Amino acid sequence: FIGDGYDAPEMERQLALKHEAAFHGRLSGQPYWKVLSGWDAVIFTNETPGLPLTLLDAMSLGVIPIYPRLGDGGEDYVRRVDERLAYPDGDIVAATEQLMRVSRMSGADLVKLRKQCTDLVQPHLENNYFRVFSEFATRIHNLERVSRAKFGKKPKGLADWCPLGILNKLRPMAIWKTKLG
Repeated sequence: FIGDGYDAPEMERQLALKHEAAFHGRLSGQPYWKVLSGWDAVIFTNETPGLPLTLLDAMSLGVIPIYPRLGDGGEDYVRRVDERLAYPDGDIVAATEQLMRVSRMSGADLVKLRKQCTDLVQPHLENNYFRVFSEFATRIHNLERVSRAKFGKKPKGLADWCPLGILNKLRPMAIWKTKLG
């Protein structure tokens, strides 16, 4: 286990299998990469949606991710490796079943999954990231300008002197003009 979340001490107490489970706590730098590179798979138990950097780090090393279905960017990456590696959020039994399935895979299947992991995260690796970002910024810079350089005088309105929160309380949806249906 890497990390020191609020539930780490309880997990360590319940999993008193010191010879089968290691609790590394919070790591960074070389110790982090050394531990991560020694893993075959990683189970994410995090309930916070997003795209964890640890997921990208692990996949860049060919570590197979087992990730909760949170409907986020992390789940999207994991599903592109293997749909079954995304387990129902909060269902640690399902996560464990996926870990056991991975542990029983043939060497050829593991190599295939590891390659999928490393291929998927290539755009995020440092050199590629800066290249892709530079290309994006250049494309934006080269686009024809669509905004005006100068604007006419803005007419004064209620929103210029009254906070938007108060306006919204007085007349809900008056600020946000949307067309429904």
